[in-house]
Amino acid sequence: MRKVMIVGGGLIGVSSAYELQRSGFEVTLFEASDALARGTSYANGGLLSASMPEPWNSPGVGRALLSSLTDPYSAMKLHPRALPGLVGWGLRFLRLSTPAAYRQACADNFPLTRFSVDTTLELAAALNLDFDQRSVGILKIFDHPASLQNTKRGVAALHNLGLRAERLSADECVAQEPALDAIRGRIYGGLLFPDDHSGDARRFTQGLGDALRRGGGHMHHGERLVDIHVSGGAITGMTTSRDHYACDTVVIATGVDSPKILRKLGVHMPVQPAKGYSLSIPVDGLEGSPRTPVVDEALHVAITPLGNQLRVAGTAEFMGHDRTLESHRVDNLHNVFGKMYPELAPHIRREDCTAWTGLRPMTYDGKPRIGPVGPNGLFVNTGHGALGWTMASGSARLLAALIEGTKPPLDPGPFRP
Repeated sequence: MRKVMIVGGGLIGVSSAYELQRSGFEVTLFEASDALARGTSYANGGLLSASMPEPWNSPGVGRALLSSLTDPYSAMKLHPRALPGLVGWGLRFLRLSTPAAYRQACADNFPLTRFSVDTTLELAAALNLDFDQRSVGILKIFDHPASLQNTKRGVAALHNLGLRAERLSADECVAQEPALDAIRGRIYGGLLFPDDHSGDARRFTQGLGDALRRGGGHMHHGERLVDIHVSGGAITGMTTSRDHYACDTVVIATGVDSPKILRKLGVHMPVQPAKGYSLSIPVDGLEGSPRTPVVDEALHVAITPLGNQLRVAGTAEFMGHDRTLESHRVDNLHNVFGKMYPELAPHIRREDCTAWTGLRPMTYDGKPRIGPVGPNGLFVNTGHGALGWTMASGSARLLAALIEGTKPPLDPGPFRP
């Protein structure tokens, strides 16, 4: 049986390991920390949003980044100290922010997001995974007709590919999510994406990891990759902080750390860290708590019900690999929660909430990199940005087909490393 080593125990790595085991490979997964999903997969926004395949370099992003240099609360912020490491990547990011490039990236990503959400639900049902799944759609609200019309144009462009959306009035938005009643007056309208879902990515990853173990997969926690060995242009093994392993196939699924690993093998991976924040708010027993995931376009925030808590997520900062939990960013999440749900906010104690930050692996074109790179037997699955939860299962299934040499479930061309 062919052996495959997967480096990275987050959502992407565990999903890749499970799909490869499902395809008949002998799988060993290595995670540097002491548990699965302790990094970027730990506390994300919780949205399984096939409806939001767009990259972050939308038209006009250059002006937004420039103005962010003097605005500490900007939804997407560029820090001057990150500029030296962003020059080449950043120029490509800006060059691909034209309307045509943006539309193409959306069209490339959507088949993967849709296939991946379907695959996630299929796995959840087959394995009886418990991860606070909700299947009530995602509601996006707007406070201005221009922003609603702009999003509707994007939806229309993907309609022929299968994207469904329902236009809602302010009253219909409140009917869908009664907790929005207090801000009814500032809602111009909304879009409900009925085929979207939500759930806790960390719990899904842990459940999938348990299924991997039950199927005979091996996991090594607290074991860091040191070197990948190549002979004659092909992978021959890898060395970790504990041992040496012979193998002919290695998958790198380490998110923002992927470029550093691959650089040693002469492979350039165009991934930069985009720092995001979330806030987990306990609402067990709180009357009137939201039941539908809501994205506020004006506030650039998503608030998602996950079991007995709400997950408030937003912001993107380009500041290198800095994982510092900045207090003003956490304060901003509390503030936007109060703006969206002013009647609930007074009942929330800040000391009961849990703040988190993580680094999203972002490519300059907003598309992940999935497939073979460098020496024979080396593969990557990285660069999913803010869509890692949405794209994980589909990306893993695509990767497994590429490694196995079978017909892929969708066109791998747009995601070729």
